[in-house]
Formats: sequence, structure tokens, C-alpha cells
Amino acid sequence: MGRKNPLLAAILNFLLPGLGFMYCGTTPFIIGGFSLLMLSLAETAIAFSQSLTALTLLLSLVGAFVWAVLGYGAVECINKSVLPPLQPPPSPAPPPSTPRPSEKVYCVYCGAENPVDAVFCKKCGKKIS
Repeated sequence: MGRKNPLLAAILNFLLPGLGFMYCGTTPFIIGGFSLLMLSLAETAIAFSQSLTALTLLLSLVGAFVWAVLGYGAVECINKSVLPPLQPPPSPAPPPSTPRPSEKVYCVYCGAENPVDAVFCKKCGKKIS
């Protein structure tokens, strides 16, 4: 079982209560989600057979938001308890080390020893490449 997207569970539960719980993928959530889905479909059929009022629609909308939040929380709970935490991406390799000032550079023309930061040879005066 892989990591689940909590936002997708919230959207599914908002559209049809119970689908977000079934998306969690664990047996208790699948059974509970299926039961909630059947109950929601029955309630919707009854509500449409009677007259719809503004209060009924408002309560349905509030209920959908509540189920969406619960679906989001259920997936977050599953992701934290069942799966290991996400590992941060590996950090990039450190840049290659630069020579230390105590190291020496040798002139290709005369072979004289020069400091690493020298631009010209201290013996022959030619540019160090």
C-alpha cells in the first residue's frame, strides 16, 4: 500500500461521502466508507422525493464539508501510522576542495616554488598558468 493523497480523499468525500474513506485502502475504512456511501445515497433519494428547501441544501453542504475534512484527516492518519516518513532528498555532493594557501605551485618555465595564489613566478617573472 503506497502513500495516499489526502486532498484527493477530501474531494472524494465531498462529492460522495464514503468514497474518500474507501480510498484509504484499509479494511475498516473500506467497510465504513461503503456503509456511509449507501446511507448517503439513500438519504439523497429521500431528500429528492420530498420537497427541497434551502435548509436541506445548507445542511447537505455543511455535511459534505465535514466529511471532506474527516476524509483528509483519515488519510493523514493512515500515512503517518502505517507508512514510514518521507525521507528528504539527498544533499548534493560538496564542491571539490580548493587548494589550501599553504600548498605550493611550481613554475612550468623555471621550476621555482610559488604560493598557490601567485599570478607571476617570483623567480623568472613569467605568468603562472
